[in-house]
Amino acid sequence: MADSFVEELSNEAEIVAEIEEFNKTTFQVTTITGETFNLPRVGWAAEMKILKALGDLLKKLPQDFILGIGPSGIPLDFRNLSSDEMLKILNFVCEEAPDQITMIVSEILKKDSEWVKENLDLNEIVKVLIPFFYGRRLKLSHSFLNWKEKALPNRPKV
Repeated sequence: MADSFVEELSNEAEIVAEIEEFNKTTFQVTTITGETFNLPRVGWAAEMKILKALGDLLKKLPQDFILGIGPSGIPLDFRNLSSDEMLKILNFVCEEAPDQITMIVSEILKKDSEWVKENLDLNEIVKVLIPFFYGRRLKLSHSFLNWKEKALPNRPKV
């Protein structure tokens, strides 16, 4: 994978291959009672609700954190977060915004919030969120690359 977002955007073949591999992958969630099911596709109406909830969630984060400064005051390398840093981030998010997280997972799974609260644990919540947001990141990268090539056809490649 490329070292920077700009490098990543300059390699369309790599992005397309990663999207194709991502689309072939079946992501599963297991409830606390052992029921396993595949993550469903999410439509635009649900995505809009999720984006709003994510915006509300981000508004609750301290400004330093948004700028890349971790809870201990040390700059975060978001590409190489340690387990400890990831746990601190998840802990902060879970303490500050459990309702938004529950609503997001509820929208992704097409289940009501009470079902999510009663049937999933934090591990499964994360297994729902990561593929959803990673998939959107891949698709946005590809869309941006296509736009850049059409809007700026004579611009030299990076």
